[in-house]
Amino acid sequence: MSEPGLTVCQQPPVSVASYVQNPPVAPSKAWRDLVDHRHSTIPQVLTRALRELVDGMTRDEARATLLEGHDVRGLSVQGVDGIDATDDLLADYLLDLVAPRDETAFWEAQRLLRQLGSGGTSAGLTSTLDDIRAVLRVFEAADVVPTVAIHLPEQFRDYRREQRRKFLAWLCDLADVMDVRLVTSTLEATWLATAHESDVPPSVNDAANPRLHSGSPVAATETARAALDDLGDDHPALDLLAMLDERGSQRAPYTALYDDARVDVGRSAVRHRAGVLDDHDLVDRARIDGDHYLVLRPAGVAALDLLCARDSTRAVVPAVEDAGAETAAEADAEAVTGGEGSPEDGAGCTSCGFSGSEGVDASDAVRSVFAIGSVSDPRTLTASAVLPPKQAREGGGVGSAVAADAVAARDDDLRTDYLSYAEHHAIASAAQSAEIALDDRRVQKFDDPRAARVSFDEERDEAVVEAEWDGPLPTAARLCAALTSDALVSKAMPATRLDEDGVALGGLVESNAYLLRRTRCLGYLKDANADGESYLAALRQARVDLLSRMPAVGIGTDDYNHELAGDLLREAHGIIGTVSQLLDLLDVDLVRHIRVPEYARNIHDKRHTLTKFLSTAIPIGARYGHFSAYRVLYEGREDKREDLLCAPEVTRPNGDLIGSWVLSGPGISRLDEDLRTMDRHLDLQDEAEKFARFLLDVQVGDAMQRSTVAAALSRMASIKRLDPTRRSVSLLHALCDSTASVTEAVMNLGSQRLGEDRDLELGEVRWALSTLDHRRLLRDVGRPAVSKVLKALLRAETPVSKADLAALAGVSKRGITRREKTDSGEATTPSVRDVLEAAGLLVVDETGPGKADLYRLALPFREERRETDAPAPTWLCEETVDGFEVALQDALAGFLDAFGHSLVGSDLWIPLISGEVGVDDVEERWPVLAPWTSTLVALVDPGGGDRGEDDVGGPPATVPVIQFGQAPRAEQTTLDDVGVPAW
Repeated sequence: MSEPGLTVCQQPPVSVASYVQNPPVAPSKAWRDLVDHRHSTIPQVLTRALRELVDGMTRDEARATLLEGHDVRGLSVQGVDGIDATDDLLADYLLDLVAPRDETAFWEAQRLLRQLGSGGTSAGLTSTLDDIRAVLRVFEAADVVPTVAIHLPEQFRDYRREQRRKFLAWLCDLADVMDVRLVTSTLEATWLATAHESDVPPSVNDAANPRLHSGSPVAATETARAALDDLGDDHPALDLLAMLDERGSQRAPYTALYDDARVDVGRSAVRHRAGVLDDHDLVDRARIDGDHYLVLRPAGVAALDLLCARDSTRAVVPAVEDAGAETAAEADAEAVTGGEGSPEDGAGCTSCGFSGSEGVDASDAVRSVFAIGSVSDPRTLTASAVLPPKQAREGGGVGSAVAADAVAARDDDLRTDYLSYAEHHAIASAAQSAEIALDDRRVQKFDDPRAARVSFDEERDEAVVEAEWDGPLPTAARLCAALTSDALVSKAMPATRLDEDGVALGGLVESNAYLLRRTRCLGYLKDANADGESYLAALRQARVDLLSRMPAVGIGTDDYNHELAGDLLREAHGIIGTVSQLLDLLDVDLVRHIRVPEYARNIHDKRHTLTKFLSTAIPIGARYGHFSAYRVLYEGREDKREDLLCAPEVTRPNGDLIGSWVLSGPGISRLDEDLRTMDRHLDLQDEAEKFARFLLDVQVGDAMQRSTVAAALSRMASIKRLDPTRRSVSLLHALCDSTASVTEAVMNLGSQRLGEDRDLELGEVRWALSTLDHRRLLRDVGRPAVSKVLKALLRAETPVSKADLAALAGVSKRGITRREKTDSGEATTPSVRDVLEAAGLLVVDETGPGKADLYRLALPFREERRETDAPAPTWLCEETVDGFEVALQDALAGFLDAFGHSLVGSDLWIPLISGEVGVDDVEERWPVLAPWTSTLVALVDPGGGDRGEDDVGGPPATVPVIQFGQAPRAEQTTLDDVGVPAW
């Protein structure tokens, strides 16, 4: 017999009373689908339940039983004074299902059953969701439990939180009396259990974490007994087990543990205790939707049972009313020292004006944050998406010797540091624009140019490695150091992952060492070391050997050894390619970031060295099916070609690039043209053995696009429990210079409390932008005075006079309103006030003669956050998508009108609307527009995609593509009698 409850499953049961495959999120509409007699037997089951309740009774007796015995009340007729006159009509309609007064009454009852909760019915009655609950009481009273299957609505995450909560509340109402099977994926169930922990029953949490109730009870008990023997019954870490067990999901985010009034120690101690429990297999540490969680394992439950059996008082931790959390000073101290180096380290910005939830001040923000999974990295903190080694956690803070080794691992004068959480997601977001993303922005030089940096996002299986450009060989060596560093290997490709389920290299897509050597060309892989631990040791040794020979090259000296440099560069490319292929075999996304801080000043004139380096590295880090693309297309060494198993069978025209590349530096966008022809550095081996004809298409794109800004904001806002909006994306896209600025700005915001997700507000975007350096604002405008004034307006909390604005911005009063002549002396350059007003960003209150004009930014101040009429930039899009061209044309015309130019009345207006001319033609006519076009485009939002200003009014611009290789012949199927499929 079925039992009431809510169970998550991936497939519906074979036999159900009703199966709703794509329900509306509105409960009344979902109920309509659930009880529709055309594909549901719920009406029949309800009729059977009613018969069991009222069998042998007269109609009046049956009516009284429903109303008085089981409180089945509902439906009402509204009186003339607006007050409901009665609420007992539902019982009459339900009885018409059992003993209808006539045939019409039966079908009217069927129709009304579907209309419950909808507000009004076809019979002119008022109906609320309480009427549905009243019907459910019939099932409960008769002890009839139908089984129903309901799919989680499509794109459920995209609905407003309140809509989601109402739907889940309706599901829980059903689950009180029905066997409800919620059909969804484990991934969605995990999100549901986390984002709506208080809205769903524990069964959903169990489904999201099947490990909690799997495995051998005997084994769990033995593990628990061994742990307690080692720790003792009074170990303070055991308090955490009880705290986890009291939650229905048997898991808790670290932030909840930090803030729990029963915890009387600091964050580092909490993390240490979690580490102790993890070491004894009593808990797991997991990452769910960007937050770090502690999850109770079966052995942890068994440990609590053993403690209870021993009459231990530790099974329940008493609550402490009004106990204070750790002080802001303690949080600040941990932020500066970095805690114990775990991913939860960090603190919020103590100057944060918006804390993320109403009424939370800066000190609260400090207490509520952690570097990865909640709020912000202080700029003094080196936090990371990569966890330092376990001994760093056990050894103390960043100030300790052990932790110092964990944060900066040195090998032969090459150091590997960690990227911060914001930096990781900025780079990863930029990489979404193309296989090679050009990030044209200022980047600082490393204090130690020999350093490389890494990060790894476990949730996304995403690795980022970063090095500074200093010529081909040093850069290649740094990338090798990053890719083979313990920091990355221990997280992205540990030996246990390579040897999945105890099978040597069983975690790879292909585990046969012979094939891996001769197709993927994995270097240093021998039959003798074809297991995870041995192979990683071989790669580690290859790194050490390479770096130990670097000093002999004599870089920067008169004794530069060209031959050795060439040998080491080839070796470095091999290691980079091997690890890239290995990560691909593990299904890890790889982003390589090359910083070129001196590009505009020193590198552009020597850019051929950079493009030549990339021309080799890119095909080495690519594949055709299971074959190394470089080895098939370009390998000129005969012995290496002989090692290739065979020529791959060509079944499709294109190969695949593994991961992506991001190049950052001032002026780096000028590298575009050279990249398109960089295959000229390579010699296609089309006459060699085992060659195959295929193409490797590599797209080149601007790292700063709307899609990359949206990705960066989404990643960062999720850890704040904030939802990006169309307007917030547009504003950040318009004013920031890069995804790095977007992530850093949002990181400085406070975090919403668990379960209180909401939309990101424009006032919060304003404050976040105010934390950036002025040089990171309005990148295309090119006038420091404009960005300085904008920065000052972002910081101001009230309208300010011109004198105060000048003081805040560090410019002269005259500099705000002065119009300057151009070099030709024929025209004037508009003032700072002119352009900011024309762009719709500045509001000036002209108070009249003798009074100072007041300046403010067209964004809400703190006290205006909740006001519906709070100011917004003139050309900022609305939340609903409107026609892109119309909005942009209005913005262009409005901007030019401010300078006395009439676009609407010109000969360009109609051709611009029809698409015959583009924005570049308007810019050519009125050059004052050119620096602001990208800002206006970002504000109005292309909506349908990443269309830039150059292609507005015409077809979308083509994406630059680099083509390596050779196109297959039309008739080509296989190039070698011994060819094998590309898999």
